[in-house]
Amino acid sequence: MPAEPTSEALRIWVDRFGKDLELIDDLDPGLLAQPGGVAVSGGPDSMALMWLMFQAKHGGFRVASVDHGLRAESAHEVRKVADEAQALGIPHDILTIDWPDGSPKASLQDEARKVRYRALERWAADHGLAWIMTAHHADDQAETMVMRLVRGSGLAGLSGIRRMRQSGPVMLVRPLLDWRRADLDDLCAQAGIGISRDPSNDDPRHDRTRTRQLLNQPGMPDPQGMAETANRLAGAEEALQWACGEVLRTRCNWPGDNCRFDAAGLPDELVRRTLVAILGHMGDEVRGQAAHRAMLALRRGETVSLGHAQLRPGETWLVRKIDAESSPVDA
Repeated sequence: MPAEPTSEALRIWVDRFGKDLELIDDLDPGLLAQPGGVAVSGGPDSMALMWLMFQAKHGGFRVASVDHGLRAESAHEVRKVADEAQALGIPHDILTIDWPDGSPKASLQDEARKVRYRALERWAADHGLAWIMTAHHADDQAETMVMRLVRGSGLAGLSGIRRMRQSGPVMLVRPLLDWRRADLDDLCAQAGIGISRDPSNDDPRHDRTRTRQLLNQPGMPDPQGMAETANRLAGAEEALQWACGEVLRTRCNWPGDNCRFDAAGLPDELVRRTLVAILGHMGDEVRGQAAHRAMLALRRGETVSLGHAQLRPGETWLVRKIDAESSPVDA
């Protein structure tokens, strides 16, 4: 892997990435000045990210590669990443996943993602890292939006992959959300970056693979435009989160362990979110659909149980925590 851009085209890529980092600095000033790391699998997306970060930062970060142990080739692939990182003088760690009960037989990609992020969080904690960078890009964003749309996700889900998201003690950072997969492939080819390709990414048994194949068909929406839509939806989600916080502050009173909620005149979405937040404060995690059904029942003048709480209608709604062992749960 070359240490410096060798063409005008590569310098343009590096300048573009520098602007992406400036956006991160605008969103969270000082974050990238703290110790951090980059997750690199060996594929073209993450290898391009490691190269771009080296060009922009000239070191000062660590790299981790997760070996899920699900394919015979994975150990060799992460070893190749280690060699490339060593050539640049970047500290590299291999995180090996142990499956004590055997590899998952269902939802393989989803389970692998969960254990990967847990491993990366532990890695960050061990090395005192404030942030972890991943190589999610516009095509990933489009695929995620379509998959969540099919599953009936609400606004938060349709906001897609966030540019920055807290994950345990560490901030996840995605500076490549405006880049296309083809851009990153081209960069690797131009810079002579060695890459590996995971054949499971082309396995039609996975939802994401089928979604990717669908979006690649002629006449399908442009992933770049879908990524921009996700940005706008994320902004709307932030606005609603702020509004919900204001409702909790101004419309909720807390007599003892209970809550009095004045929902009069509020839009359904804010009422639903506020009920979810109140129950969360009481230690219950309830789904938005259940909260919506409870809201409709309360407006009909009915008393309803949600999670481990009883909700009573009236001029203000009473949310009262109840004994989980003796009280019914119907939502």
